[in-house]
Formats: sequence, C-alpha cells, structure tokens
Amino acid sequence: MKWNDIKTQSAEDLQKTLETGRAELVDLRFKASSGALKQVHLIAKVRKNMARVLTKLNQIKTTK
Repeated sequence: MKWNDIKTQSAEDLQKTLETGRAELVDLRFKASSGALKQVHLIAKVRKNMARVLTKLNQIKTTK
C-alpha cells in the first residue's frame, strides 16, 4: 500500500488495515518457519506497510 493511499484513509480504516496486516504477518512467519513460504520478502513488505499505517495513526493522534 502506498503512502498516498494511506493518507486518504480514516483512522477506523487504518485500524482495520493494521489488524489484517498483523494477522497476515503471523501467518507469513508461521509459513516461513515451516518452510512452506518461498517468497520471504513478503514479510518485509507487510512489516513496512504496517509501519506506514502506524506512522499515519500516530500523526492523527498527535494532531487532535
């Protein structure tokens, strides 16, 4: 997800995105540890996306 997409989302949508990202990260880590995941770069992509979402949520929180 690009930063421009994240900027336009509401806080509720960002929370949902964060929850799905966390669930996806757990799933990817489990698959990677069992050897079923061949595309381990996806873990880094999910983590980076979650960091973007958390950054925007913190920006929203500090401006209130």
